[in-house]
Amino acid sequence: MLSARDAAGNEITTERRALGEGVEPFSCIGCGNGVSFVAAFPRELDGKPHTVKAFFRLRPKTEHKENCVYLVDKKVAVLASKSVGLVESLKNGQYRFRLVTIDREPDDKVHTAPAPKIKPGGKEGRPSPQFEPSKSRRLAAYLSTAKRVARLRAACESDESIKDHLQLVFSNEVVSWNDFYYESERFLAAFAWVGNVANSFPIALQGRVRNVVTRSTAKGVFHVLNLKSVKAIPLSSDPTIGESGEASVWSRQAEWLNRFQEDDEVLAFGHWKQARQKPVRLPTSVASFKGFLNREISMWLVFSTQIAKLSEID
Repeated sequence: MLSARDAAGNEITTERRALGEGVEPFSCIGCGNGVSFVAAFPRELDGKPHTVKAFFRLRPKTEHKENCVYLVDKKVAVLASKSVGLVESLKNGQYRFRLVTIDREPDDKVHTAPAPKIKPGGKEGRPSPQFEPSKSRRLAAYLSTAKRVARLRAACESDESIKDHLQLVFSNEVVSWNDFYYESERFLAAFAWVGNVANSFPIALQGRVRNVVTRSTAKGVFHVLNLKSVKAIPLSSDPTIGESGEASVWSRQAEWLNRFQEDDEVLAFGHWKQARQKPVRLPTSVASFKGFLNREISMWLVFSTQIAKLSEID
C-alpha cells in the first residue's frame, strides 16, 4: 500500500510519512484495519543492489476485510471487469493477461542500435510475436488494460503479491513479472533483459521524469522525455568503474511528452531498445569511481497512451 489513514483521519502517502508526517496508529484506507509503515530499505536483486520503496503493510495476524479494495484478488477482478475480452478468467480466482506486440518504432532509429536476433549467452528465442492492428479500437483498449496491469503491480509490495492472481503470457509462454515490470532502481536489469531476448514483448517501466527536451538531427526534430538515472554501482567486471542506467521515451509529437513535468511519476509501456554503446566517461569532479559507464534504453512512442502519470491511471 502506498498510502494509509492516520489517527487524525488524514490520508498519508509513503513519501509524506518518510518526511515524518502523519499521526500513528495508521489504518488501511479501504477497510480500516491496522497497518504499519515500512521505510525504504536495501536488498539485492538480479545480483545488484536494489532499494525497496517504502510501503504500508498490514500488522501481524491481520488481513484486509473481504470488501477491501486493497485485496489484490479483488483488485484483479475489478481490472478484469474493466477489460472484457482482454483479461481472461482462469480458475480459483486467477486471471491471465496476454501481451501483444505493439507496432514497431519508426524507421528513423537515430538513437538506438539495431536489435540482434539472438545474442550469445542470451535467453532462448521465443516464437514469433503476436501483432495487433495499429489503428484498431482493440489496441487502444489493450493499452489501457496494460497500464492498469502495471499500475496494479506498482501498488503491490512485490511481484509475490500479484503473481498468484494475475498471469502474464506472451506467445503462449508464461512471462515472469520480474521480466515485465521494472521500477527505476531496476533500469540496469531492464537494459540486460532487452539485450538478451530474440523477440521482445512490451515491458513496463516506472520512473520519475528528469526533463523533456527537444533534439534536432539530420533526420528531423525529436522530443525526448528522460527519466531520472540510477545511482552508479560497481561494474561487476571492474569495481573501479561505476555502472548506471537511464531510460528515455522518444516521439515526433511534442504534445505527447510536453504535458509531463519534472518529478512526475510515470509508467511507460512498450518495446524498449538498448542505446548505442558509449565509452567510459571520466568523472568531472572527485568521485568514488575512476570512470562511469552509462547504460541507456529508449522507446519510440507509437501511441500517446503508452505513457501516463501513475496517478492518472484508473
